[in-house]
Amino acid sequence: MNIYFAPLEGITGYIFRNIFNEVFPGVEEYFAPFIVANKTYKFKNRELLDINPENNKNITLIPQLLANKSEEFNFYAKEINERFGYKEINLNLGCPMSTVVSKHRGCGMLEDLYELDCFLSDIFDFADKNNYEISIKTRLGLDDFEDIDELMGIYNKYKMSRLIVHPRNRKDMYKNSVNINAFKSVYELSRNELIYNGDILTLDDFENVEANFPQVKGIMIGRGFLINPTLVDDIKGNSLSYEEKIEKIKKFHDLYYTTIKEKMSPDAPILFKMKEFWHYLKNYFDEDKYKKQFKQIKKCKKCSDYEETVKSIWG
Repeated sequence: MNIYFAPLEGITGYIFRNIFNEVFPGVEEYFAPFIVANKTYKFKNRELLDINPENNKNITLIPQLLANKSEEFNFYAKEINERFGYKEINLNLGCPMSTVVSKHRGCGMLEDLYELDCFLSDIFDFADKNNYEISIKTRLGLDDFEDIDELMGIYNKYKMSRLIVHPRNRKDMYKNSVNINAFKSVYELSRNELIYNGDILTLDDFENVEANFPQVKGIMIGRGFLINPTLVDDIKGNSLSYEEKIEKIKKFHDLYYTTIKEKMSPDAPILFKMKEFWHYLKNYFDEDKYKKQFKQIKKCKKCSDYEETVKSIWG
């Protein structure tokens, strides 16, 4: 079963992806953090840098768009296709953040299914005429799962390259457990190729989805790889000792930190990136044992202080 890396805004940019792929090979495709399609009809420089094939040479990348107007989505998708040659554009219908949902983007598009259907009709017609494909990453509702049948009826009207389903609603955010019964309904109803996404934190989680939904074509993992990068090795059957895993994680950290430090300045933005990094990775370690170090990382204001702190974690 294929493995896909989910996008996480502000974290899984091209620097992170390239280093992760070097240290933990085995992910078939990476999905880029979303680009907001908007009325300016202009890309930000950092967005272009992130999806430029020159910055993603050794990985397969799928660009993602966040949109609420079909004409804006169509413009950005066509530009990405023509400028960089990407044959698949992913539509984000899953982001639950209030700043996104309030603008009827991401999961907010699920509020009005008639409008969603009209939007999809426009963008799939345009894509067909311009020779690229669209995939969708979606949640399954705003406050509940009552509209799954209607939502799947809409999705089944369109020949998408794949449907990536995160079986939570917007209200759940990332707190409640994924709703496996909701995914089961999607699994039974979908006419499109399905990819499962959500709460894959261990090898057991991966194998449970694989066993219970054998027709799923792949599994997308996001936070699970940030918490435990060696999950890739577990899934691929690479047997490593705990010490070997820590050695690989340290190599990943060191390469990422060194690269970020070379490309960014002053210390503040570098440390912001590394604090985000540890927000997830700390869960791999014994938090009681390293409680002091994790608190110090949060308080670091200089790179030199940060470097001294992480030394004591690696031992």
